[in-house]
Amino acid sequence: MSVTQNAPSTAFHWTNPAGGSYGLGSNWNPAGVPVHNGARSDAAIFDLHTGSPIGISATNVTAGRWEILNSEIAFSGDATLSATSALPPSLAVGFGGRLDYQSGFLTTQNSVIGSGPPLSQLSLGTGTTWFNLGTLRVGTNGGAGGIDLGEMAFLSVNGNTEIGGGSDAELTVHDGAVAQFQS
Repeated sequence: MSVTQNAPSTAFHWTNPAGGSYGLGSNWNPAGVPVHNGARSDAAIFDLHTGSPIGISATNVTAGRWEILNSEIAFSGDATLSATSALPPSLAVGFGGRLDYQSGFLTTQNSVIGSGPPLSQLSLGTGTTWFNLGTLRVGTNGGAGGIDLGEMAFLSVNGNTEIGGGSDAELTVHDGAVAQFQS
């Protein structure tokens, strides 16, 4: 008989208000870089409120999950968030958080946009792609949420989609953008 244990995880908090490279360990507390692999499934937490966007760039990053809370993150690059639980989801944008995904590919499992007041939002820049492989909830738990698909952006949701489950929510699709929902 074999026993499989859950991979341990660490919560890494972004600390650089000027932005920078996701892969630079000194931008995180504790020092290091959040990952998802066979040994670990870490959380990257962006809760540094600066009043202006924090630019973060990366190439092919992985993590168990991201939380964007009361912070505005302008992200460029490819990211895969692999935690499969519905709560906490692999992507959570809440409490006034904003994720401006400016370029690249984002892959998530389950996502919540708009958990807790005030309005939280995820924006996909021109030509950006987001694959959400599980459930997507927008505007939940008393929080308002929004998704804005820029020109030629692509969103694919392969699980259930709940927009405005008792809270304010919106989905804006600009010229040439595609939103595809399957369940």
